[in-house]
Amino acid sequence: MTFLIHLQNISVEEIAFSYSPMEELFRSLHVLTNAKYHPLHISWVLSRREHISTHLKAEIEAFGMLYGPRMKVLFQEIWSLSKKIQNFEEEIALLKNMPALNYANQMLAHIAPWENASGQEQVVTYDYESVQTSSLLQQEIRRYIQQVYPEAQTVVDELLHDPQASQEHFIRFLTDYWLHCMATQWEQLEVIFAHDIEQRGRHIFSHGLCSTLNTLSPELQVHQQNDTIMMQYPWGRKEFTATRLILTPSYFIWPRLLVAQDEYGLNLVYSVQELQEQGKLPVTPEKLLKLLKAASDNTRMQILQLLKTQPRSTRELAGLIGMTEAGISKHLKQLQDADIITPERVSYYVLYHINAKTCSDLIHGLEDLIK
Repeated sequence: MTFLIHLQNISVEEIAFSYSPMEELFRSLHVLTNAKYHPLHISWVLSRREHISTHLKAEIEAFGMLYGPRMKVLFQEIWSLSKKIQNFEEEIALLKNMPALNYANQMLAHIAPWENASGQEQVVTYDYESVQTSSLLQQEIRRYIQQVYPEAQTVVDELLHDPQASQEHFIRFLTDYWLHCMATQWEQLEVIFAHDIEQRGRHIFSHGLCSTLNTLSPELQVHQQNDTIMMQYPWGRKEFTATRLILTPSYFIWPRLLVAQDEYGLNLVYSVQELQEQGKLPVTPEKLLKLLKAASDNTRMQILQLLKTQPRSTRELAGLIGMTEAGISKHLKQLQDADIITPERVSYYVLYHINAKTCSDLIHGLEDLIK
């Protein structure tokens, strides 16, 4: 199953870049507690562990139900990416000023089961006031935590009995973790984010949004039809429609992409280019030669130039280049055999679009060869 994301009539004015130190902190906690799924971060995890005391380690495990199972966006209500970029102190102040009841509801939403016994996503909503008056709901929550995160039992008990104390405890934990594991690195991360935002912004103005979105993840496939950009991503079970887009670079998201939506628009959290480059497998000489042979023809280069702007049919390409459809089909087959282009049926037509990942392999393969 896939994410299906529809961006309708989106203009450059409706695209923004932003990031949050607190959200990046939670993603780093996910990586720290799931290092085996993030091989590029192993050295970072090992270095951070040197700074973690026994007490902080226990706290990380106790709050693990918030960031352990999967990456997600937490506390969107106060850490909205639609606002100006804030520092850690400003964001922790927002959490301090959050009413305890709101905090409790947010925490309950994040510790609720997110899939059923069959592995299918389900929506479970716990309201603190309802939980407070229902011993059955409290038992259900405790039973779930016992099965999935037994280390979190004390934290959950505190949340159910005294939200204010739980909130203060949570703030102490986040502050302690920030000071020991994130604060010294944050200035460097902001430099990386600023550089990545500058590069992506230039790419949007030079090559368009569709081309830029194709660079965010090797597993993301982006197609444009009329005024709608459709994105397909394999790690999800939802469908989104939006007219505003916030792009968020992250040092800790690789090799995934995080999709979230709020009242302000759609948020895509993607890996910074530095990590994407480190995670790429080298292009073998055999594959590079195959790609070069497929692309090294005047007509096929014209086809690629035309497909760069938008998906096109065989008939449309034949008319633009001045060849027969049969002649164009032979060239399309060679490009398709090399996986440089991909066909997609739309109504009665088959439209061809460029496979951004393969083209990226070609570019980087040449760079590795001549450097």
